[in-house]
Amino acid sequence: MSKQEILLTKELPTIIGTTDIYDYFWQLPKNWFEAPNYRRGGWSGVIKYDLPHNQFIDVPVFVKLQSNSVYKTIKHPFKGQPTLLREFINTQNAIEAGVKTLDFVYFARDDFDAILVSKSLEGYQDLTQALFSIKDNVAVRNTIIKLLSDNLCAMHQAKIKHGSLYGKHVLVKINGNNVDLRFIDFEKARHSRSMMSCIVRDIYSLFKHCDQLTEEDYQYLMKQYQNICDISYLEKIEYKLKKYQKRKLK
Repeated sequence: MSKQEILLTKELPTIIGTTDIYDYFWQLPKNWFEAPNYRRGGWSGVIKYDLPHNQFIDVPVFVKLQSNSVYKTIKHPFKGQPTLLREFINTQNAIEAGVKTLDFVYFARDDFDAILVSKSLEGYQDLTQALFSIKDNVAVRNTIIKLLSDNLCAMHQAKIKHGSLYGKHVLVKINGNNVDLRFIDFEKARHSRSMMSCIVRDIYSLFKHCDQLTEEDYQYLMKQYQNICDISYLEKIEYKLKKYQKRKLK
């Protein structure tokens, strides 16, 4: 397969001083931010990199490099496709649905090697840390839960199931009373025929793995879903959630 490149920041050749973008990132010194994970004959690692000219991108970027790390599909049952391709496509689908997530700069693949470059989220912390840090600041907490609800509803209305939604996959930046919230790591995301399936899986995972979320937060979240679900549907969701939780606890 020939090399495929998607340039999401048109000034990137000017920033790095070359049009050979793929080789530029692939040949960066391997000062790993996340050391390579080796499995099934392939590897994937992350470099945090300060671009040489930052008039267009004023934060460092994360450069995820991957070689021979693949997933199988119906169309590609034998050789598979790079998992970074899946992460890129899934994240772009979430963006189109209105979910706030990473800002991508560049994606490329050359056969089973792949590169994904995104702007780093400087000053963000995961959801658990963010909720713990504000403690009794009710106004900021309500803003966080509202943004969490907005993004979840947008994602689920598009029938996108994150599939691995823990507190560490929700990043929050707090500046006074201003809050920004992003969802990350869509590698395992899937489209589902059922919105209920999306809601049950993601809400259960999020509340199970983020101990700072409360019953009040859950009730607020369910009220937000009234905008996209009728009451009878919400009752079915709550029943499914309770049933799902009991099954997982066995």
